[in-house]
Amino acid sequence: MNVSDHLRTTGGALKNWAIAQLQDSLAVGTLWWIGLRLLHVPLAPLWALLAALLQIIPHLGPLLGLIGPLLAAAISWKDWQHPLSVLVLYAVVAALDNDSAGERAAARYQEMFAERGIELAQLRLPSDVNDFFQHKPAAALEFALITDDAIERMNTEDETMN
Repeated sequence: MNVSDHLRTTGGALKNWAIAQLQDSLAVGTLWWIGLRLLHVPLAPLWALLAALLQIIPHLGPLLGLIGPLLAAAISWKDWQHPLSVLVLYAVVAALDNDSAGERAAARYQEMFAERGIELAQLRLPSDVNDFFQHKPAAALEFALITDDAIERMNTEDETMN
C-alpha cells in the first residue's frame, strides 16, 4: 500500500468520524432544545447549542453541557423540582443518544467492505468497546488502516491463487 492510499484511507476515516460526531452533536442539541423548551428553562437555545458543541468532548462534554441549564433552572425558580427535572432530561438525552455514532460508523464499515465484495458478520460489541472507538479517533483510524491493509492482502492472495 503506497503513501497516497494511506492518506486517502486516513482522510476517509477522519471524515467519517467527523460526520458521525456532527450528527451526534446535532441530535443531542436538538433533544436538549426540545426538552429545555418543554421545561421552560431560560435561554434554552443557548444551552442546547452549548450541549451540542460540548458533546464532542469525551465523557466530560455532556456533563459540562448540563451545568448551564441546571443553574438556570435553580436560579430562575429557586426550588429543587426544576433542577431535578433538568437532571431527568439529562438522563433521557443520555439514554436516547446511547451509541448512535457507533452504529453509524458500523454501517459505514459494512458499506466499505460490501463495495469490495466482502460480507461482514453482524456482531454487537459491548457498549464500552463502541464508546472506546467513538471517543478515540486515533484508535478508530488505526483500525481503519489495519482493515484496509488486511483487505489488500486478501485481494493480493486471491489474485495469486487465480
